[in-house]
Amino acid sequence: MDLKLNVEVICYPQDFKNPLNIKKINQELSDELTKQAKEITNTLLQANCDALGIGRQISAFTLNYGIKSIGTKNIKMFNLNRK
Repeated sequence: MDLKLNVEVICYPQDFKNPLNIKKINQELSDELTKQAKEITNTLLQANCDALGIGRQISAFTLNYGIKSIGTKNIKMFNLNRK
């Protein structure tokens, strides 16, 4: 999933506007948000929870191919770390 967020920096050092510092902060934010998203996704998978509706979407799209139901155990086979 690609996600773009607009953030506002409320406190920063004098050299913050240096493009290298902005790039570094962008990377750190990206890394932290990715880490948190993976933790949440893993927790949902371990709880066998379909809070994001992924199983429902798969089930809705696979019904046309003759599959009447899909269990949440089958969802675990998908690699959620893809880009």
